[in-house]
Amino acid sequence: TDWRVPNEEELQSIKSMEAPSAIPNSTAFPSWPADDFWWTSTTDPQTTTNAMSLSLVAYGQSSVSAKTNAKRLILVRGGN
Repeated sequence: TDWRVPNEEELQSIKSMEAPSAIPNSTAFPSWPADDFWWTSTTDPQTTTNAMSLSLVAYGQSSVSAKTNAKRLILVRGGN
């Protein structure tokens, strides 16, 4: 019951621990997408209908997208 979407800082820290790429081992996770942006729970301060997303491949590059866009999720456990 304590799974949640990480905020931008938390997802950046996960990326940093796995540098240069946060993509899991392809043998263990063969369906993991190689290049994609992942949602964070961080709302864009300029436009509250947008949220921040982060690439785990492109050196932590972040992007802003409408919250209605389809993106992938990584869940983390624990309190914020």
